[in-house]
Amino acid sequence: MDPPDVILEKVHQGGYTENADKGCTEFGVASAVCEIICAILHDEHKILPCSVKLDRHYGGPSCFASVPARLGACGIEDIPEISLTKSESVSFQKSIQVILKHFQWALSL
Repeated sequence: MDPPDVILEKVHQGGYTENADKGCTEFGVASAVCEIICAILHDEHKILPCSVKLDRHYGGPSCFASVPARLGACGIEDIPEISLTKSESVSFQKSIQVILKHFQWALSL
């Protein structure tokens, strides 16, 4: 398994690589949406990455972010918190602050 910094770089470059190869990235997004819809329609209680409202989850402020969520017939059933290392937690909180900053900027338009 690659070390975390290599994985992060691969994630950052993934969209560019996909876009260079096919000229688009829509298939991945559409595939993810289909999986979410199936999990809800079939009441699968499946854990998938989703943008959900976090109310003090992961020790941060209330905001929307993409985290694992359990999906069933009524939508989001649960947001199971995964254990993060100190470094991962710091990075996640920095991401939350960026999201909040951009949200405030959008409200000011």
